[in-house]
Amino acid sequence: MKRPCFKALAQQKSEGEIGSMGYASNMHPNPFFYKYTFHVFWANSPADGAAFFSHPETELCLYETMALMTRLREQKEIFWLYNGRVLLRNDPKNSLLSIIDRNSANWKSTDFDKLAPSFDEDTDPIFLSNGVAFK
Repeated sequence: MKRPCFKALAQQKSEGEIGSMGYASNMHPNPFFYKYTFHVFWANSPADGAAFFSHPETELCLYETMALMTRLREQKEIFWLYNGRVLLRNDPKNSLLSIIDRNSANWKSTDFDKLAPSFDEDTDPIFLSNGVAFK
């Protein structure tokens, strides 16, 4: 993964490179299971380096991420996409919480006290991807 760096971004642009670089993994196809956030690094980001990831303005919901990336592509701006947080949704009916064994080794690093709201309670705007609504 390339660390967010204004100097490297400017060099990439000065060398005539266009487009984006992605350091984000794919999302689960069931939007009721997880909530994702992302970071988009670009020339007008509020910080670079490690400070970029901890800056309160850089963590975006999916809708905000896609809107910013669309705008940057239209403006032919270079950007780098990074994963933010991946949180289980707190929904006893539709989420993974109803079927997983919390004591399993697969879930040992999961903080079950820090869950995302259920899909229906999530106030983020909907982003449609291939006919599926994500928040």
